[in-house]
Amino acid sequence: MGRRAVLLLIVVALLAASCGSRSDGGDSGAPDAPADNEEAAGESGGDGEFTTDVGVTDDTITIGVIADLQGVVPGLFKAAVDGVKAYAAKVNSEGGINGRELVVTEFDTGTNDRGNADAYEDACDEVFASVGSASAFDSGGRDAIEQCGFPMVNAFVTDDEVETFPFVFPRVSPDYAGVGPARYMAEQHPEAVRNAAMFYVNTPTIEQSANNSMEARESVGWEFTYVQPVGQLESNYTPHAIEMKNRGVGAFVLVGDDNNIVRLQKALRDQQVDIAVADVSTQGYSQDYLDAAGPAGVGSYVPLGHALFEEADQIPAMQEYLDWLEEVAPGENPTSNGLSAWIRAKLFVDAVSALGDDVTREALIRELEGITDWDADGLIPARDIGEAVQDESCFLLARVVEGGFEREFPDEGFHCSADDLYQYQDG
Repeated sequence: MGRRAVLLLIVVALLAASCGSRSDGGDSGAPDAPADNEEAAGESGGDGEFTTDVGVTDDTITIGVIADLQGVVPGLFKAAVDGVKAYAAKVNSEGGINGRELVVTEFDTGTNDRGNADAYEDACDEVFASVGSASAFDSGGRDAIEQCGFPMVNAFVTDDEVETFPFVFPRVSPDYAGVGPARYMAEQHPEAVRNAAMFYVNTPTIEQSANNSMEARESVGWEFTYVQPVGQLESNYTPHAIEMKNRGVGAFVLVGDDNNIVRLQKALRDQQVDIAVADVSTQGYSQDYLDAAGPAGVGSYVPLGHALFEEADQIPAMQEYLDWLEEVAPGENPTSNGLSAWIRAKLFVDAVSALGDDVTREALIRELEGITDWDADGLIPARDIGEAVQDESCFLLARVVEGGFEREFPDEGFHCSADDLYQYQDG
């Protein structure tokens, strides 16, 4: 749960943190694109029948996926690349975007700050937009991203300042968090959440994320009585499990990667600690987590902002994702990051399709700003793409069962409420 930056910090907690933290300053407007990019507009359009821009010709539109692929965690966000390529394959099988083939180019950050900057600098000169990109090191590329100013429809953004740039979509505010899942858990287990534990990977940025999460949860009845930083590769959670048992802790949250979550849950099981509320976050929604956690994970809560893979028979758009993922990346399991990239690719295609022949970066930004009530054909709750603060916060909650996941709440679709939108007190 929590603000958008928290989600990504959870995903990359095993890395040395290089992400941005919540901004205290004012507007972060982006400058105009560099002159060489402006000159490129109109030059790549072949016979000139179309108004074009960087990465656009009469026959193709080239987009870039900037992702952490090599480095300390090889293949960290390969799922995002697969998701975009899967959607591009689907679009091209249907004739492309207004007759143009959608071409996907990947840019590897090397899973570091400098690599992120280099990737965005290269992409700015080569592709029309960033689509489905996924990197833990957007703070390292912040200046390059701001200088470029090309449309960004990323799978996620891990720097709060970048997140507020006017060419980044969907727009979000780092000053708000959704507390719906935490409220539901508190309503179901009021005593347990009033004696809760918070673990976080011991870096300044992730510590701030944990503090934000605790602030938001406390607004709906949680109380944290055991707060512990842990190493990025923490291997021994037994002392923590014993202490939690002695204190009668009934709930926990861990802002970290799924490996740390699994190690904690196995220690709790070994020490026979009765935990009523284990919030394993979106990190727990994967086959890898199920395989690693085994019986120790059963009963855990998994808050989600997208539809369940298990309900693909009810949602044609989800079945399309699963089918096309298998087509372009045989044998790969579906993931939340991969689905997010697929969804962003769909948003990009929907917007560009509406442009007709005026396929320019400026026109795309205008189009994205005006898209309202967009739900990716039921994959996510409907939202206004150009609005940073939505009227409601929406979620669904799954639980881990033996060998899989099942829907916990609501009975169908998503639960949405204005009451579940929390504004941080210093926001």
